[in-house]
Amino acid sequence: MTVTTPLVTRRTRLETSLVVLTLVQVVLVVVQGLTAGHVLTGNRTFVLAHEIVGANVIGFVSIAQIVVVGLLLRARLVRPWLLVLAVVAFGLVVAQVFLGFDGRMALHVPNALLVLVAQGVLLVGGRRDPRTDTA
Repeated sequence: MTVTTPLVTRRTRLETSLVVLTLVQVVLVVVQGLTAGHVLTGNRTFVLAHEIVGANVIGFVSIAQIVVVGLLLRARLVRPWLLVLAVVAFGLVVAQVFLGFDGRMALHVPNALLVLVAQGVLLVGGRRDPRTDTA
């Protein structure tokens, strides 16, 4: 009797955590873009919210992503390039904070798009191939 494994594998809690963190990060970056218009008008409430979310929350989520991807790598559920990407994404977030506080909007806005692209690749790259069930 041959036992076959199903094509669809159950997602581990770590994999689910990465998906949730990445989706939260995408929402936070989009919210940043929405509040940016109010920041440019000088609305102090939105400036403060933009700074807190940008400098703190998004940074902490990026660190959590690095930890989760590291644990996934340790469990051999993802390839090493995903950890490199998570670190690069964190670097982009740090650069985003500095560019924003320095007022370099010509670099700040395009860098936000790079952060979104990195998150998209993290989201897609963090999925296992159900055909092979390997990283």
